[in-house]
Amino acid sequence: MIHKKVISIVVMSFLGKALGSCTHATNSGYKCCKNCNVVLDDNTGKWGVENNQWCGIDTSW
Repeated sequence: MIHKKVISIVVMSFLGKALGSCTHATNSGYKCCKNCNVVLDDNTGKWGVENNQWCGIDTSW
């Protein structure tokens, strides 16, 4: 029974992270940042720059 609860928690955590990713960027046609600092924080979300391109920062972590 405990194994089912642990698996459920892990799955829900993963889904929350996947669904909570940087949709503000992808909905606007930008990629998600892989590893960068916040350069801009506006009403749509947090943004960074990687390879001289704007990217959205996932704040669900």
